This record gives sequence, C-alpha cells and structure tokens, in this order.
Amino acid sequence: MERIRLDFIRQHAFPGALSWSLGGLGLIVLVVVAAWAYVVSQETEAHGREVAAKLRQSAAEIEAGRPKGVRFDGQQIPEEWNRAIKVSTALNNPWGDLLGMLEAQVDRPVGLLSVEADAVRREITLFVEAKNFDEMLAFINDLKSRDFLTNVILHAHQENRQDRENPVRFRVTAGWVER
Repeated sequence: MERIRLDFIRQHAFPGALSWSLGGLGLIVLVVVAAWAYVVSQETEAHGREVAAKLRQSAAEIEAGRPKGVRFDGQQIPEEWNRAIKVSTALNNPWGDLLGMLEAQVDRPVGLLSVEADAVRREITLFVEAKNFDEMLAFINDLKSRDFLTNVILHAHQENRQDRENPVRFRVTAGWVER
C-alpha cells in the first residue's frame, strides 16, 4: 500500500498578467467613480448654498414687507374691543329699521325676493315682486318716506306676462343714513 500524502497547504504561484491587468482596471474604475462622486457632491453643495441664499433673501424681503406686530397692554384690549363693537354697529346700523319696515309690508301684495347690502358704499339693493304697478309705486314711495333711507331709485322693472296675474318684478336701490 502506498502512502497518501495529505498536503493542506497549496503552493501558490504568482498571479499572472491577466490578474494584474484586472486589478489595475478595477483600481482605475474606483478612482474615476470616487472623483465623479466628489465633483457631484461639490456641485450639489454649491447648489444647496445658492438655494439657501435665495431662501434667506426671500424671507428677508417678506419680513421687510410685513407690518410689525402690535403689542397690547391690559388697558388697550377693552378699548379696542369697544371700538370694534362700534364699527360693527355702524356697519349694521339700519338692519333693525329696514327689517321692521319689510315685516310691516306683510299685508301688502309685495314679495321680497332678495336683499343685497354693500356696507362700504352704504347701499342696499332689493329685488321685489309686486301684484301690479300701483303696488310697486306704493312700495317705492314707502321706502322714500323712511328717514333712514336716501336716494331710493327704481333701476329696472318687468311685467311677467306668463303669469295670468301679471306681477311686476323690480329692482330698487337705496342708501342708508349714518347715525
């Protein structure tokens, strides 16, 4: 029987030209990729600084255009509250009288279709339907007789001939007096 030689340590030969060329190529690729990543990171960083500068400039422009905050002490708040109530009351001043006058028209053959108010111009526009022209004129004269309304003007009217009673629809504007 022949003796078996077990050699667990292999004798290594030096790498060949192919191994050296593949290793060199890998090293070149590694250097190129690292250089590319560095350039891209520098461009990204420069762009980030540019965007941050633009954001700071925009924020400064917005802040410059914004009014400064108002500080109230304990005594100013009730005064401002009372002033706000006065302004609100002034804007809504004629509503009680106007609605009372419109409610008083219940027994007349006049129907209120819509009410539009313009608080800035202190003007009210009424869209109304009356049974006939006489009731329309009576309604307009009633508006003119009110002391809280001024410049009552009939802007348009139209008789509805499709309805057998021929009602008249009309639009009236009036200004209200400041009290």
